[in-house]
Amino acid sequence: MLKSIHYFYWFAGLHAFLMGLTPFFLPVLLWEQSQSISLISTLISVSGLAYFCTLWVWERIRISERPLWIIRFAFIMQSLLVLYIAENYANLSVLPLGMLNGIYGCFYWMSLRLLFKSLSRNHNSGRHFGNFQILVAVLLKAGIIAGAYLLSKQGIQLILLSSLGISLIGLLQTRRSVPAAQISTALQAEPVNLLKLFSFRDHLYSRPVFFLDGLFLFLESYFWTLSLFILNQQNLMNLGWMIVTLGAVIAVVFWLLKRVIDHIDATLVFRISTILYTLSWLLRANLSPEDSLTIHYLMIIIIAFFTSLFRLSFNKLFFDQADRTVTYPYLVVKSYFSQLGAMIFFGLIAIASMGNTDFQFTLDATYWLAAILAPVFLLYGGRKGI
Repeated sequence: MLKSIHYFYWFAGLHAFLMGLTPFFLPVLLWEQSQSISLISTLISVSGLAYFCTLWVWERIRISERPLWIIRFAFIMQSLLVLYIAENYANLSVLPLGMLNGIYGCFYWMSLRLLFKSLSRNHNSGRHFGNFQILVAVLLKAGIIAGAYLLSKQGIQLILLSSLGISLIGLLQTRRSVPAAQISTALQAEPVNLLKLFSFRDHLYSRPVFFLDGLFLFLESYFWTLSLFILNQQNLMNLGWMIVTLGAVIAVVFWLLKRVIDHIDATLVFRISTILYTLSWLLRANLSPEDSLTIHYLMIIIIAFFTSLFRLSFNKLFFDQADRTVTYPYLVVKSYFSQLGAMIFFGLIAIASMGNTDFQFTLDATYWLAAILAPVFLLYGGRKGI
């Protein structure tokens, strides 16, 4: 029987590679077809809605007699997402694509968080999250290089076969199960009451921070991926190699930080990293396609460092706080509010950018907005701190 720590890294590693193969390129694939920021924003908004609604289903499966299906469905939905892309590669429709992406995201991220909390505690959450990020940095980038090469060679069918094969391996592994004793609390916890969800309050200002984080999570992934693609002359292989370079930097950062972050003032590190994170959005807003390649790499590496530091410190603070409160509901509340934030923010961006052909202006304006909003994260920890 697999130990839960081993299964966590197995699950995270397989999905990191799978995500790099195709889902990572969703904004790029849509951009190549539409050249529309509005359409990509609509995809994110639909994904947020689908994720939000699927959470209710995920919770019911979790408390059912076969809770491991929350893990199995992550592999199944990833396969269905890639199958849809393969079958409609030349004419992707944002509604089904967004729905499948949101459903997959829910089963993957929620199961990942549940598995993570089965092995992390206050004294080691930073180290475990650092290890997790190193693993993701390596395997995600390996998937991105493979996906970039195959997509540039029109090898979508080979991507589909690879995804199906890896997902099958993941499904077979769940037959060996995960020790119920280590995740029994989360598996048996009562579902979050939707009627009480919007009355949730705490002294940490968790609700507004979680809501805002929905905007930033997708800006970091979808919009920033699109920006990097444009900076690389819309060349998939160039994008892939740039991401590999960034992955190496991120791996080194987490390898260094994970050794010390559990032994220093988490709130102080978080506040410093939030200031640097705000600066990263200012750098994004001022990064021009006309800059030299050297400037591009230097600025992008700095942005990657500031963003990685922020994510490490924010997640440590978040998971440590989850240990101090009713752990499972706190994890779910974050997902509900983050996805609601993504749905609303990007719905508004989709409307505001409709018909706008100056995509660089839209990206830069969004990054300026992010720089203005990022200091709100300083609220996390509240008046009493953590």
